[in-house]
Amino acid sequence: QILFLNSIFGYMCFLIILKWTTVWDDASRAPRILNLLTEMILSPWTLSEKFTMFYGQHFVQIILLGIAAICMPWMLLASPLTILYERKKKAKQTLVVEIPMVEVGVEGNPQDKDMYSEDTYEEEHSSHSHHDEDISEVFIHQG
Repeated sequence: QILFLNSIFGYMCFLIILKWTTVWDDASRAPRILNLLTEMILSPWTLSEKFTMFYGQHFVQIILLGIAAICMPWMLLASPLTILYERKKKAKQTLVVEIPMVEVGVEGNPQDKDMYSEDTYEEEHSSHSHHDEDISEVFIHQG
């Protein structure tokens, strides 16, 4: 997120400071920053003369747009794909269940009740976390 924000908004702050510190022959011909950024995003392969503020600006803008383009799917897909990977890994693990020992009386009837009552079983197995959600819900929440 920091890379994405700095590649667009950090660059905008840099341009603002550069515009403030540059002495323009005609102040009305100084590039407008919002128009420059809009033009940078809408047509990244061209740089008009009226938007040029420093040497190498076009190269810098292409690199920053590339970083922003890489960061967008990275930010949107990293968390849901990590959750999906953890679920698959958890599903592959084997489940080990302890069977409670019960004493049997002379007639074959159990003398003690199960170790788990119905209430504790339901409490242990009914807890819902974000890991119990459908993966499509995780993608929607991330977006």
